[in-house]
Amino acid sequence: MEDDVRVRPGEAGRTARSSPAPAAGRPARRRAARRGLLGVSTFGLAVLAAACSGGPASAPTTSQPPAAARSAVAAAYDKTVGAGTARVAIVTTVSGVSGTSAPVTVSGTGIVDLHGREGELTMSVPGQGSVTVRFVGSTLYVSLPPEARSGLGLAPGKSWASLDLRALAHSQAGVSLSQAAASSEDPTQFLSYLRAVSSDGVHVVGTATLHGTPTTAYAADVDLGAYVARVDPDAAPSIQALERQIGASKLPVVVWVDGQGRLRQLEISFGVPSASAAASGSASVHLTLQVWDYGVPVHVVAPPADETQDVTGQVTGAGAGGPATATAA
Repeated sequence: MEDDVRVRPGEAGRTARSSPAPAAGRPARRRAARRGLLGVSTFGLAVLAAACSGGPASAPTTSQPPAAARSAVAAAYDKTVGAGTARVAIVTTVSGVSGTSAPVTVSGTGIVDLHGREGELTMSVPGQGSVTVRFVGSTLYVSLPPEARSGLGLAPGKSWASLDLRALAHSQAGVSLSQAAASSEDPTQFLSYLRAVSSDGVHVVGTATLHGTPTTAYAADVDLGAYVARVDPDAAPSIQALERQIGASKLPVVVWVDGQGRLRQLEISFGVPSASAAASGSASVHLTLQVWDYGVPVHVVAPPADETQDVTGQVTGAGAGGPATATAA
């Protein structure tokens, strides 16, 4: 890619701050449904930091006092959402998943209404080809090719699978990597993490020109406990399950902010201890969201109801006799 990204060595690949390792979970139910969701919905957990780097990382050319750095990151959410609409690009790479010998990478581009929480993206999914994803409010819709519909048990005549992201977030079920990826289909979900960035340790790590716009990169940590307290108390079950799975209470992020204080790129990466990953070691998830072309027209509607089937119960395990537990599969 043509973007010029300069980040201090070691910053982009930081791992989540560790807490005691989680206990091994029971094998997850409805494995086929989750594999389908992994293949179709894993668009968002990370990427472009490495993909957009034009060469070896170098020292930043910009420095700021700690207070200014904290203020820039703290204000980025409101300024980004306040801009209304934008184009986005998301790439997700999941490595170390049981049953796969190579990393699974899914990429997508599209348009989103950052305030109204609606958008449409075209995804490139290994083994599935091009897949259309829409989100309207808290509902995710995925248009599957005919050969993939049986993997999620879609009835004849149903070409769209729908997933209630609120139900997934509030479920007592453990969070698999595929489920985490599913919730990432809504880029505004990632933006909301900025509201829970810890005030400690925010600092400049580099500069970048992204889609022609100069930006400053900041390293920070998302406090998952603060996310529940400040942003979404009802999400406590899924956030706590995520903390157990990744063995950490904070997620390291790198945030690229432009001269108007708006987000231009967000990178998140974390590892999953071996108890939840393939036998060969630990799994990892790496996400980068890029945002540009603020103000682009966006109008997205839900697909026809008679062409849509809700698969929320299958994903959370409610439709299979109980909740699924944490797994990388």
